[in-house]
Amino acid sequence: MQTRRNFLGKLFGGLTLALIGLKSGLAWAKKMALKLDKVPKLKKVGGAMTIKLAGQEVILIRESDSTVRGLSPICSHQECRVAYNPKKRNIQCSCHGSAFDLKGNVLNGPATKPLKSYKTRLDGERIIISVD
Repeated sequence: MQTRRNFLGKLFGGLTLALIGLKSGLAWAKKMALKLDKVPKLKKVGGAMTIKLAGQEVILIRESDSTVRGLSPICSHQECRVAYNPKKRNIQCSCHGSAFDLKGNVLNGPATKPLKSYKTRLDGERIIISVD
């Protein structure tokens, strides 16, 4: 026969283990390494793609041989989606015409705030992305 104390002990013990597992999983998901051979769009300068990391979408743009940028795909004006324009080498919002440089700074409005940026770096043949 199970007592109330035993039941509550098992319940809270299970919840504690679940929370520890969830916390460690979230910590792992906040930093990701992508091998360049797995993301062919980012092998060449000018390539771009969107990934999901820790529940957040990130646009990755291969800016140069040694630089990859990570930015939010959500416009700071009215939260429309933005897209990378390789011909103009900027990020554009199709809803209201805002444009951003590759660092996320506003080039023209109506947006007045920059896009959220994420720490990214090239490490040999890997792209390291961090979400705070």
